[in-house]
Amino acid sequence: MVEGLALGKLGKHVRLLDPSVGPDTFPSALRNSQFHDWRLDAIDVDPAMCAEVAASNDPRVVVHRGDYLSRPLQIYDAAILNPPYVRQEWLRDKRRAQAVLRDLTGIEVPGTSNLYVYFIVKTVAELREGGRMACLVYDSWQSTLFGRWLRSYLDEHCVWHSEEVPDC
Repeated sequence: MVEGLALGKLGKHVRLLDPSVGPDTFPSALRNSQFHDWRLDAIDVDPAMCAEVAASNDPRVVVHRGDYLSRPLQIYDAAILNPPYVRQEWLRDKRRAQAVLRDLTGIEVPGTSNLYVYFIVKTVAELREGGRMACLVYDSWQSTLFGRWLRSYLDEHCVWHSEEVPDC
């Protein structure tokens, strides 16, 4: 996914976002990539995940503990994410999440959307024009009503460079 972002095409001093950083997977891949002129905002609600990422002591990685969806909008050159796969039925405060996203972006996410949809929508809103995003989600969204909405949103706001589905 890091290679797919083609960070070198984005210029110098690339500002990256990982809104649900988890166990240092993407920051580690960035550190091992051929492109070195980047800065990553790594965000997670889990203090253990934040500590794991911070343990690298890489000055290019800035760790933020907190709720990504509630953070003010910022502008990024690229984003890489494996957002949380929380089903809409399990969202504790879906109305608050919808309201926060609507207030930040002006976008009304369908109430049947799983949590990763909120992450994707906010991430797209934070990318500069011409920015790039690599996102890992399972393909079931393509057969849902909220998935049709998401596909329409992405088609309106993004240009698809690839949509990879592995053969198993």
